[in-house]
Amino acid sequence: MIQPYPAPTLRYACTWIDKEVCKDSFEHGCEVQRTCVLNEATIVTAPTLRELLEAIKARFCLHGDLADFSFEDADEHNAATGLERLDYGQLEDADGGEPSDTDLARWRTGELEFLYACDYTFSIERRQVTGIDAKEAEELMIQLEDERERVLLAAEATA
Repeated sequence: MIQPYPAPTLRYACTWIDKEVCKDSFEHGCEVQRTCVLNEATIVTAPTLRELLEAIKARFCLHGDLADFSFEDADEHNAATGLERLDYGQLEDADGGEPSDTDLARWRTGELEFLYACDYTFSIERRQVTGIDAKEAEELMIQLEDERERVLLAAEATA
């Protein structure tokens, strides 16, 4: 027997990631041209907002502190809907990893021509998660059984 759904549970989720990269010379800064290297749906969830940031940091190999994240600025749009965007920026080496202290020192002196300035944008949301209502599930199963019966009858009629 299907059990009634439990009390609603609050979850936080990241549903999309966008990563833009530009070459960054210590002396001249970032190039004007930015390249989008990642733009896709993702699912990262957590029971608290802090744990969501920790999970995003771990999943996407972000090497700074949680305080390096920034939320979009509050404005008229999100006053009604809530904040929906989380941003994060970091320097990366050519392999997408954290630059070593040696690489950073070489970059500052110009010996290493550039590192990559990477800007991450995450779509985030807060969800009320509940189980599926038992009556809804039962109704769906009845519909699916009826559809299967119609398909079988149609197949027998054409055979």
